[in-house]
Amino acid sequence: MDNYKIIPVSTELISEIARLHAIVMPHSPISELGWEFMTQVYFPTLLQEGHGEAVIAYYKGKPVGMTAYAFDSHSFYTALGRKRIKIIKAVAKEIKRDLSTLSTVIRATRFYFQKNTEPTSEIPAEHLAIIVLEEYRASDFVRKNRLYFARDLFHSAMESMRSKGINKFRLFTDDYETNPQANIFYRMLGGTLVWSGMNRGHISNAYVFDLM
Repeated sequence: MDNYKIIPVSTELISEIARLHAIVMPHSPISELGWEFMTQVYFPTLLQEGHGEAVIAYYKGKPVGMTAYAFDSHSFYTALGRKRIKIIKAVAKEIKRDLSTLSTVIRATRFYFQKNTEPTSEIPAEHLAIIVLEEYRASDFVRKNRLYFARDLFHSAMESMRSKGINKFRLFTDDYETNPQANIFYRMLGGTLVWSGMNRGHISNAYVFDLM
């Protein structure tokens, strides 16, 4: 389909996936830490330093969704942890821009530096995010156009991981009560719920996908 494509995210497209992330998930720790954090620290560390990959979906020339994953999430978060000064500077810019974000930014910062307590760390690969603009995942749009951006993006990430010899990956989402749609989506795509509990101070469900 000429008006629909999924392509790898290059350095030039980091701002596009950051914008999508901020629009669709404004209350995620990544978004709450601000634009500078996303575009100068988080996504560059993931993509430019070789810790993972991301792809972006375009429909009629407009970016409508993205997904990202880390080859080894421990290495990725360790690399982020080494950038504390850069993170502090990015966060300071966000607070300076809008002082009302102070408490939100502090909470998000604690999230990143809080010890991970979930028990799936033996699986290094982690799917970090899948994001589609609301109007392009609405049931009316899907029925009319027969386009399933979230599914296609997820499958793209799975195929990329498989091509790199990754046999399993994990992901985290809100608990079922908070976000039933996400949990149903991941189960339909073959995810196995392996754990539910507090992860970095947040109630989460952990799913594992087997790529063998």
